[in-house]
Amino acid sequence: MRTTVTLDPDVAQALRRKLKATGQSQKEIMNAALRKGLPGVGVGKKKKFNVIARPMGLRPEYAGISFNRLSDQLLEEDSLRQRSRDLARR
Repeated sequence: MRTTVTLDPDVAQALRRKLKATGQSQKEIMNAALRKGLPGVGVGKKKKFNVIARPMGLRPEYAGISFNRLSDQLLEEDSLRQRSRDLARR
C-alpha cells in the first residue's frame, strides 16, 4: 500500500538517525515501528522463545520438591537458627 505521511519534525529526525545508523530502508524502519505500535499487527511473526535450563545447585535434600515447600522449609530452618541464637544469648 502506498500512502503519504506527514511526520512531525522530531519523528522525522529520529527516522533519519535510524536510517543512518542501521542502513535499513525507510520502509523497513517504518513497518517495524508500526508493527510495534499497532496491536494485532504481525501477531504470527513472533520470535520463538527458548528456555535454557541451568542447574540450580540445590542441596540434595531440596531436589524434587515444590518451590513453595522449599520456601517454607528454608524459612523454618532460618527461624530455628534464629531461635537457637536467641536461646544461646540468654
